[in-house]
Amino acid sequence: MTKSHQVVADYVLDHIDDVAFLSITELAGRIGVSEATLVRFAKELGFSGYPDLKDNLQERLKDEVASSRKIESIMSEIQETESTVKQVLGNQITHLKRVIESVSDEDLDLCARWIAKAGTIYLFGDGVASVPVDSMAFWLTRFGIEVCKVEYGGRRLFDQACTIGQDDAVVVFAFGRDYADVAMLFDWARRQNARTILITDVPYTHMASLADKVIVFERGPMDIFSSMAIPVAVADALVVAVTRHKGETALEAVRKLEHLRERYGFL
Repeated sequence: MTKSHQVVADYVLDHIDDVAFLSITELAGRIGVSEATLVRFAKELGFSGYPDLKDNLQERLKDEVASSRKIESIMSEIQETESTVKQVLGNQITHLKRVIESVSDEDLDLCARWIAKAGTIYLFGDGVASVPVDSMAFWLTRFGIEVCKVEYGGRRLFDQACTIGQDDAVVVFAFGRDYADVAMLFDWARRQNARTILITDVPYTHMASLADKVIVFERGPMDIFSSMAIPVAVADALVVAVTRHKGETALEAVRKLEHLRERYGFL
């Protein structure tokens, strides 16, 4: 970014709640930049203009409010039911069965082959979506696969993503809405000729249009608490498929780890 755009980015990150409801004139006055600078800043992030950027920030705030309401809803239902375990796990089992029916074995296997052949796997998931990312990163690393977790969105997204190359693969978990950060990440990865995989519950989005392959499934009813149990299960299935393609290479990495632990008394 230019210096002026960096100033704008810093202000937006520190005052997101305010910026979401400021006009372009008001924001320009607060930061001390021109309105044209704000328009160019928004377009640099992949938005059509400042109104589009502001709409995105407002949606983020709505999501935060909705998340708190989901927690309140599930807590209320838990108090009214006799068996929390049966209610919560029963709901997960129901939706896991739907995932089995909706996720294509061919699509999953294709993604697994891309990951198995890639040089480095870049994993990204914002907020609670970091849970399946962490699970997948743990197992892929154990099987000797090079993994890079992209830890931040926004301006820091490319601190790690800038190293994406043509032999790499990018796997993103994103749920509930369209993410401008993910769209930017996929656009950059495409320009580097890297493979891109989106795992989501919202298929008809800009970010989905930029992915080489989209795996779609329902996490559960959106009016109550939606856990990451199902996304983690899908991530586990993908890891298992990857190890089948890696074959002896994956097993050798596990053996090496076991020998190392044995050598130093960690059996």
